[in-house]
Amino acid sequence: MRATPPSEPSRPRSPTTEYAAGSDDGDPGEADGWRGYPWWFETPDLFVLTGSMGYFFVLPKRGAPSPDDLAVARALFTKHLRRI
Repeated sequence: MRATPPSEPSRPRSPTTEYAAGSDDGDPGEADGWRGYPWWFETPDLFVLTGSMGYFFVLPKRGAPSPDDLAVARALFTKHLRRI
């Protein structure tokens, strides 16, 4: 029996990546997940995305595997949302 080489491990997806990817399951609201949270701000410990209806999506910075991931999240939010 021949041994097969192990598959290359995939990089874990962060909540930011999952959120940015959205889903396209036919629901127009889901195709562009950024529409639900048009604004964002950050505190020393959190990224906070907010919408016009007074709801928030809170992303704790402590969940980032590295400081580089915080920079990636910041760049995503800056690209897709308006900072307040």
